Amino acid sequence: MTKEHLIPFKKGESGNPNGRPKNVETILREVFLAEYNVKLSSGQTNDIIQSILSKSRSELIELAKNDELPFWIAMIAKKATRDYERGSIHLLELLFDRVYGKQSKSNRELKTLQTRRG
Repeated sequence: MTKEHLIPFKKGESGNPNGRPKNVETILREVFLAEYNVKLSSGQTNDIIQSILSKSRSELIELAKNDELPFWIAMIAKKATRDYERGSIHLLELLFDRVYGKQSKSNRELKTLQTRRG
């Protein structure tokens, strides 16, 4: 793309009017605060995410169908099921990154080199 195609924003105008997308931890904290008046710690949100990550596909499908559960559990389970059917791992990447931290670029490059060398 050349510089002619770039259109500067007007003064006082945001390039991202909706703001940064919320991460999984923020969504969980907001839901618990709004629905249960409970403020979650980082450890508690990690526990919830780890619990969801440990579920089998059939368990996630059952969670998604259960009307007695809080909507956020069903929402995550439905999203995981949809992603699985589409062959996507987007939600898993988000959840794993939240619990275990994002892998640094140097670690990814090292693993790629190790894989290539056999």
